[in-house]
Amino acid sequence: MPNEKYNPTNDNTLTGIQQSNSGFQPSAFLSSKNFRFYSTATVWGYSTGYHEAAVTTDTFNFLRRATPNYDGTFTLPHVPDNSFFKKYIGRKVSGNVLEIILKQADGFRTDTAQTILSAPNGEAAGHSGSGLDTKGQAGAHDLLRDQIMKVVLLNPPPKELTEKSVACLFGSVMVTSMAPGEVVRASLDSRGLKAAHAKANWEAYRNQAKNRVNLMFTNLSKEEKKFVEEHSTGFMNSTNSQKSGSPRQIEPKRSVSPFRDAGQPVKEQVSGGGYRPHSATYNQPDYSPPTLESQIGIFISQPFRAARTLLNVSPPTNVSQPVMAAGYLNNKKRKAPPRSYIDD
Repeated sequence: MPNEKYNPTNDNTLTGIQQSNSGFQPSAFLSSKNFRFYSTATVWGYSTGYHEAAVTTDTFNFLRRATPNYDGTFTLPHVPDNSFFKKYIGRKVSGNVLEIILKQADGFRTDTAQTILSAPNGEAAGHSGSGLDTKGQAGAHDLLRDQIMKVVLLNPPPKELTEKSVACLFGSVMVTSMAPGEVVRASLDSRGLKAAHAKANWEAYRNQAKNRVNLMFTNLSKEEKKFVEEHSTGFMNSTNSQKSGSPRQIEPKRSVSPFRDAGQPVKEQVSGGGYRPHSATYNQPDYSPPTLESQIGIFISQPFRAARTLLNVSPPTNVSQPVMAAGYLNNKKRKAPPRSYIDD
């Protein structure tokens, strides 16, 4: 176990505001605050926005608008006919599950400048802001939406669905969703990646994040581990080719895939090779987990963000998002909010 405990105040991939808040928009699930965070400057001379790497912004806003039934459940809201979430309109979900998901969503964010997503059918897609071809990005985001909704719909929730197990699952989903170097190179030209400095260490960053997820996994109960394994495997399978299969897999009794060879330099492309043997020893993570469960997301996702400048950049004027009835999660017996409070 590493001696130094992760502390957001020492995380140079966060701005001063983010360090002070121990996150990006940690109170957004209880307010109308915009869940997205504005673009910030890095020490590498470019600015980058953020990819919500587990709970996408539209998923967050959809869940935030759920209406309380005052019996411990919430009803999912109406959406336009062309929305991914149309099939979930009117479904009743557990208020406890909703709260856990919305609270954990904030910290799992990667820099769009160095995000290349695992798309369906074993392919990869650049994220908007990465400088790469974004073909397949919509499908890649749909995989994330689908996985989160599978957890949301667990009602009544199993006892092993806890804040710790969900945080570990989100970490696994995030790492899987960040496409391996081999998959990237087979799908697109990565020479133009905006975060050019990340190409040589692409697989090393993924391995580092895997280490942190596995550290969280080892601290779960037997039941929690089973929950994470099941859903991690399901998400991994959703990224694989439906025709010819794919070697991507979750390592047995783990929550992420095996380490990959990080020492496979490829000229001007993202690096990374195949899986190391399953028996390969996992390196000790550089930090031990944070004390607060609300900080797990920023801890696991840190390898996918670049160091920030020390400039005190003021945020732009915040744009309100639909106010969420789930702000009443802490007091489910309260009197129903006025109709104007719910934006359908």
